[in-house]
Amino acid sequence: MTELKTQAIETRVGLDDAEFLSYTRGENDVLRVEIQAWNGSRITFLFEEVIAVFDHSIGDVTSLHEVMGLSDFLKQALNWCYEAPVPADHPHKHYQFRDLNGTPSLEIVSGSITIEYSGYPQTDADFR
Repeated sequence: MTELKTQAIETRVGLDDAEFLSYTRGENDVLRVEIQAWNGSRITFLFEEVIAVFDHSIGDVTSLHEVMGLSDFLKQALNWCYEAPVPADHPHKHYQFRDLNGTPSLEIVSGSITIEYSGYPQTDADFR
């Protein structure tokens, strides 16, 4: 099995020692993932145009990665979503929240991601 190349997605608050609070799928194919960071602040990840979600029994979280290239999970999701052939210009990407061991705990295929912060701290200067 070939190791997938990934790129870590940076957040203003580190995800080390963070934990999942909830995830919900709402209107317009938006998946909302709520995480409590090590410092008590809340990080909300809004995945838009979601076409696939795989929950590996989520618990702790230490990082979020984008899987580069065409993973098996992305390929399967695209085949579910589109009639053949899959358009080359589709917007979808494969994201993985990873646990302490670097193992995927929640995988998402979506068109875009937005990250929101609430609670302490409020400004970039407070995160340093």
